[in-house]
Amino acid sequence: MDFIEKNWELIKQTIKKEYDLSNISYNTWIAKLKFHSCENELSLSPYLPNKRMP
Repeated sequence: MDFIEKNWELIKQTIKKEYDLSNISYNTWIAKLKFHSCENELSLSPYLPNKRMP
């Protein structure tokens, strides 16, 4: 679990690269995700901060 939390930014960048996401797609769907918890090796719980755009 600590590995995932400590490497969260690297994990998101890997997703961007592996799935060849455009900057717009990455910034819209992945970049804002924050690490929440990891129950086991198969269950990851990211979340989106609740911030409204002005």
